[in-house]
Order: sequence, then C-alpha cells, then structure tokens
Amino acid sequence: MEQAASLSLRCQLAFTLGGSGGPAKTRPLAEIIRRDAADRWMRTAVLSSLRDGAGEMFEQSIADPRLRDSAGGREFLRQLARVIGTKDDSAEVKTAVDFLANKADAKIAFALARGLGEGLQNAGTSLARADSEGKLNPLFTRAKAMAGDAGVSDQIRAQAIQLLSMSSFDNAGETLSGLLGPGQKEPIQLTAVTALARFDDSRVNDALLNHWSQLTPRVRSEVVSVMLTRPERILALFTAVGERNVSASEFTAQQLQMLRAHRDSKIREQTVQLFGAPPAVKRDDALKGFLPALQLRGNPSNGKKIYLERCATCHRIGSQGNAVGPDLMTVKTAGKETLLVSILDPNREVAPRYLNYTVETKAGETFSGLIASESPSSITLRGPNGTDTALQRSQIARLLPSGQSLMPEGLEAGLTLQDMADLIEYLGAAD
Repeated sequence: MEQAASLSLRCQLAFTLGGSGGPAKTRPLAEIIRRDAADRWMRTAVLSSLRDGAGEMFEQSIADPRLRDSAGGREFLRQLARVIGTKDDSAEVKTAVDFLANKADAKIAFALARGLGEGLQNAGTSLARADSEGKLNPLFTRAKAMAGDAGVSDQIRAQAIQLLSMSSFDNAGETLSGLLGPGQKEPIQLTAVTALARFDDSRVNDALLNHWSQLTPRVRSEVVSVMLTRPERILALFTAVGERNVSASEFTAQQLQMLRAHRDSKIREQTVQLFGAPPAVKRDDALKGFLPALQLRGNPSNGKKIYLERCATCHRIGSQGNAVGPDLMTVKTAGKETLLVSILDPNREVAPRYLNYTVETKAGETFSGLIASESPSSITLRGPNGTDTALQRSQIARLLPSGQSLMPEGLEAGLTLQDMADLIEYLGAAD
C-alpha cells in the first residue's frame, strides 16, 4: 500500500513539473523515469510534462545504460523520440539522428528511429527529410538485412520491419514483399503487411497480393483490411476478386457494409456487382423467422464453428476471438431470446461506446471502427479482429458517426434454423 502511494505521489509530481522549465523540470523528471520506467502511467505522466525540454531529457536518459536496457526504458525512449519528431525542432531532431547514426545496438536503434519517424510524419515531414545527409543509411541497410534473417529474434526482426516502413518503397518494398513469401512466420508476415500499408505507392497492391495463395487465413484477413483503406487499393482488390484470385468469402459482413456505403460511387457500384445488394429483410421479419430456432435442441460443436466464422472477429470467448464488441457473457445471462435479438437486430440497442465511426484522412485513407480511446491530439479506432489504428487529429479530414453498431445486420444470411439453434446453444454454454 505504501509503495503504491509513493508511486502515486511521484506520478502527481511528474504532472506538476510540467509547469516548470529548464533543469528544474528535466532533472527530477529524469530521476522519476529512471526509477519508474516500467509503469506505463508514469511514462505517460513524464511525457505529458515535456512540451519543452524533450531534447534535453533525451540526452540525459539515453546516457543511462540501465534505462536503455530495460523494456520500460526502451519504450519510454521510443515515445520520447516520437515527441521530438512531432515537435520537429531541428536541434533536437539532429541530436536524435546523431545518436542513432552512431548506436550499434539494433534492439534500441530500430525502435527509436521508428518513433522519431512517426513523430516527424505527425509534423508533416519525414525521417528522410530530417536525415538529408544520409547518416541513417547504414541503419536502414542493417534493418533490411535483419528483417529477412530467420536467425535473428522475432522481436528484432519486427522492429527492423517497422523501421523500414519509415523508408521508401523503392528502398524497402522488395524486402517487405519477400517477407510474405513461403517459409516466413505468421507474426513476421503480419508486421510486413502493416509496414507495406504505410506506403502511398501503387506497387503496394501487387506486393500484398502476389503471395495470396500461400498466405494463412489470418494474414489474408489483414491484407484485405489494409487494402480497404484506400480507393485505389479497393479497386485492385476488386480486380483480384473478379479474376477469382481472391474469394468473395474473404470479406467480412462488416467490410461489405462499409463498402456498400463508401463515399466513392464507383466502389459502391462494384461492391453490388461483385457481392450483390444487402438482403432487403426487415429486422422484425428476420426475428420472427428465426424464433422457432429457440425450440430446437442445439449442437454446440457446430455452433462453435459458426461462432468462429461469423462472430469471433469482434467477440471473444475464452482464448478465441477478439474483444471488440460487448462481452457475450453479459448477453447470455439475459436468456436465449435476448441473445437471438442481439444477433439479428444489432442496432436495436447500441451502447455509445460500441457505435461505429468512419474516419477519412487528409491522405485519402478510410478507417472504420469503434473509438477505443481518444486524447486532445489523437484518436484510436478498434476494428474487427481487434486491430487498433491510432490517428493524429491533425491527419483527420472527417470523423463520421454511423449511428449504428459495428456489428452489421444480416449475419444470419445462409443460416438455417438448426444452425441458429446450434450457435445460441454454444454461446449460452460457453464460459
């Protein structure tokens, strides 16, 4: 209890120091973070007090080997580098670049360079512009080598891949595309997909789709998700569907709902051509049609299969699925009829935190999901599969509430009465 109270007092002190300036602020903040870097709230408190003095804090903190070598310390330094990039003060950025150019330890250099690059992007510039002298070229060369080296730890490889997303497609595209080929671990491929998605280059479409037939279902799902963020990528994906290289079954009901309501009329039209119009079924009629399922004996084994196919992208049960929508444990206690209504009419009662939003960025990207968290400077959307997308408010062109649940209507399409009985039986029995 006493230790928790002391931590709370230091956290309050860190916030209070934000009103000070110069060494009177940075020295005590540096002492606090050395002691409490493992605590994420303390990291947040210290960073929030660094509207100025981030460069000085970086120089003090990076010289501490104990901080550099701890997981919490490295995360703090990465976030601090991002703050420096966002401020885009030339002297502070130069200090960070000079350190990275001379730092041999990839475990910290890759993460810090990525943090700096993300901050610079928030400021409307880039790591390439900040490094006009090419001091970081050896670091990017090392990142390409380690990204493809199966003998390197997955953690370092992931950091190398993430850093490559701060480069250009000309420099990193071939390496990242190769990581989607056969023989690569799924987590590495997922990281490569995310990195490729950051490039505004038409060649990304081929890079993401070239190895489609060899990708796992999880990686395919991520590829579809990132290709739906830009109109030109959507049209390339539609071409692949039309040529039967990608199956229409790869799209979730949530994705089809978003595509049918897309602001681009060409995309809306092609969605209907490829996938058909949404079924014109009133929710009350759908509910009446499936009420007899409540009288049938359900098979939980088949119900689990249906859950994994149609519900797991947003609902978690045990170790399976994703915690995006409401906890099914709270729904099932209300009884089978209430569960049936929740499945067939997801918009009847929607808590505000489960409303779906669409964000359009100034760069022409579109993201959809729940608002998982927000601050004065950023918004984090959580979409199907539990994927979080953090967006700076300065990047956002429009934030549009749909007034509807992230869960689309029509998930019952193709299910028989027995299928529905099986699904409800499984959901009602699951722990």
